[in-house]
Amino acid sequence: MLRKGCLLLFLLLFSQLLVNAQATTVEAGSIGGTLIDEKQKPVTGASVELIPVGDSIPLKGVVSDKDGGFTFYTIAFGKYR
Repeated sequence: MLRKGCLLLFLLLFSQLLVNAQATTVEAGSIGGTLIDEKQKPVTGASVELIPVGDSIPLKGVVSDKDGGFTFYTIAFGKYR
């Protein structure tokens, strides 16, 4: 009887760990691009902001590199402008 009770307790605790692990997993991706001017030249040192659609507050900001490139890492999936 004690053995069954311990096994049941173990299974309950283990299942709770699995549920918590799944609940805290946040899917994330990255967003990137290249800034160019009207002459197709890279835009260096430009500020780029990531703003969720329906909001006016930037979530993150980066500066374009020497080739005009920029990347936002670990961004939750969604719509941004």
